[in-house]
Amino acid sequence: NKEKLGFYIEADGEVYGYEIRENIPLTKLYGFRVRIVDFAFSGVEKLYNAKEDEILDRLFSELAATIENEKAYYTFRVPTQVMDVLIKFNVYFNTSFMCGGTVTYLTVKNAGEGRAEKTDVFAADAAYIEEHGKELLDISAATFDVYQGQYHISPITSGKAGEIYKDWLERSFGAEDELLFVADYEGKPAGFCTLRETDTIVEAVLGGVSNKFRELGAYKNMIRTVVNYATDKNKIFVIGTQFENLIVQGTWTQFGLKPFNSFYNFHLDAR
Repeated sequence: NKEKLGFYIEADGEVYGYEIRENIPLTKLYGFRVRIVDFAFSGVEKLYNAKEDEILDRLFSELAATIENEKAYYTFRVPTQVMDVLIKFNVYFNTSFMCGGTVTYLTVKNAGEGRAEKTDVFAADAAYIEEHGKELLDISAATFDVYQGQYHISPITSGKAGEIYKDWLERSFGAEDELLFVADYEGKPAGFCTLRETDTIVEAVLGGVSNKFRELGAYKNMIRTVVNYATDKNKIFVIGTQFENLIVQGTWTQFGLKPFNSFYNFHLDAR
């Protein structure tokens, strides 16, 4: 899909590029323009390569010029596996904030059946969301008040970081391209997990569990359910989190998920 990239270079059959997208929800929330930069490489070498170094210089020069002309607050996802890319990023954007990193896991295997669970997990319909929407938003607010994600780390975005996730969940209510699974305990939401689905992938986007229901196994039950939702449809299940969020990664490995990709989160105030 190289044509979808904002800029790319082709050399010896390989593609080196990036995509810039507008982050409309954060732009609305913060009142200034927020943009996301994703890098795309079909085969960057891990060891130093003089020819490749020249290509990366061209790539980052173009990106730096674009950012100079397009004033905004930029967030970057820099792949961790290619040190030359990280080195170039530090050279060209040395005033950026390092805001942690993200690791993503996947599986194509069914998670199996669980023991008798204390919570029921299901895709919430419009009636359930209307009745319990405020409770779900309260769970989101409480979860991400103590979660130190990339937007909490940046001094520019930290003030409204908790609102990002609450707004994220609210936008999923009734969204045509997302599903909302809930863990329900005796008619009350104990947790939630939003999913985005394509022809080949089911991605878990956002999740949280109420502090009131921590001992019910709600999170494990939700993960098992959404993994099986994906694999029953012969789709790849994908999920990601901050590097240091080891507790949930332990749960994922119990259900056969394996890490496959990671990136650093950098922020640059180029307004």
